[in-house]
Amino acid sequence: MNAQPSDAANAVQRVLRNGPMPNGQRALLRALYEAGQAGLTGPELAAQLDRDEQQLGRLLARLGRRVRRTPGAAILQRPGITLMLDITPAEGQWRYKLRGAVRQALDAQKPEQQ
Repeated sequence: MNAQPSDAANAVQRVLRNGPMPNGQRALLRALYEAGQAGLTGPELAAQLDRDEQQLGRLLARLGRRVRRTPGAAILQRPGITLMLDITPAEGQWRYKLRGAVRQALDAQKPEQQ
């Protein structure tokens, strides 16, 4: 069974609305949003968040748990953090980028946050 783009968008919205988002996860999404399509490598992201790479790994794991624990957000192809992030190898490191559905959901939330 393949997930449709609208399924991913709905799942992302559920994750973002599933209770208050911890500051670290919010800062992670903000840093990747600001990085745009270029994204950030693990070391760059850790530096942006003022964390070491081990702390970044724990933060990413907590975001993955948030996704898995959100009712209705489990999409077969993306059961965890990859619902939210595109993670690719780049020159011996991982590069993190926001998925389009996350960027759209964050854009839609901006008027509410002002």
